[in-house]
Amino acid sequence: MQRIFECVVAMPPKAHVFFAFPGGGALPGAPSHGIARPVNRPRTYVSPKRDAQAAATREAILKAFVEQISEPNRQALSPSDAARRARVSLRSVHTHFPNLESQILGLGDWFDRHLNPDGVAVAAGPEDLPRYFREIHTNALSSPLSRALASSTTPVWKEVRQKRRARRLDAIRAAVKAIGAPAPATQDATAMLLSLSGADAAWPMHDLYGLPLSRIPDVIANTVTLIVEQLRGRAANRARNPKKPSANSRIASGARARAESDRATSPSSKRASIKRQRRRDI
Repeated sequence: MQRIFECVVAMPPKAHVFFAFPGGGALPGAPSHGIARPVNRPRTYVSPKRDAQAAATREAILKAFVEQISEPNRQALSPSDAARRARVSLRSVHTHFPNLESQILGLGDWFDRHLNPDGVAVAAGPEDLPRYFREIHTNALSSPLSRALASSTTPVWKEVRQKRRARRLDAIRAAVKAIGAPAPATQDATAMLLSLSGADAAWPMHDLYGLPLSRIPDVIANTVTLIVEQLRGRAANRARNPKKPSANSRIASGARARAESDRATSPSSKRASIKRQRRRDI
C-alpha cells in the first residue's frame, strides 16, 4: 500500500498548501508520522541604515519643536510647522510623536542630552547639594538655548521643564529635609534652593549684574553651602533645646491648674478635708 505523507507548509493566513509525496518521501525535517505542524518563526531583520535614518528624522523633528518653543509668542507645538522645518512629511512627525504627551517626553529627553550631555547626577544628600548646583549651572550656562528658554513663558515649555526636573527637585527636597531642622526653617531653605535650581536664576546674574559666566556656578554653589550650614545650625539648636511647650499647651496647663485650685478651695472640698482630719484624730 502506497504510503502518503502530508506536510503543511506555513504560508500567509488561509493559504496553506498541502504536498503529497508518494513512496514514503518526506520533506527534510518532516516527521515520519502524521502531519507536520506549522512553525511560526517571525523573520526579524535589523537594518542599521534604516535605524540611523529613523533616528536622524526623530532628531530633526525634535530640533524643530525646540525652535518653536524658543519663540517668544509661541503658545503650542505645531506638527505641520515641525514637518516643514525638519523637511519631512507630516506623517513622519505623527509616526514619531503621535500626541502631545509623546512630544513633551521627547523634548525632555532632547534637553537632557543637549543641556546635560554628561548627565548630572541628582543630589545624594545635604553634603552633595553644592556639587549638584555647580554642575547643573555649568551645563546650563554652556548652552545658548538655555538663555532663550530661561525667560520663556510658553505653556509647552513649562510642562516640559516641570516633567524633566521633577526627579531632581524631589532630590533637593529630600536632601534639605534630611538635615532635620525645624519645619519653618526647612520650608524657607527648600524654597530658596528650588528657586536657584534653574537657568532662570543663573542668566540674570550675567545679563543684569555683569557677573562673568565662569564664576556663576561657584557663586550659586557657595550660596547653597551657606544655606545648608545655616540649616545644620538650626538642626543642632533643635537637638540641644528640646521642643518647648507651645502657647496653646501652656494656656491649657494653666487652666487645669486653676481648676484644680478652685476645687481645692471650694466649700465642699473644705468640708471633706475637715472630715478626713477628724477621722485621723480619732
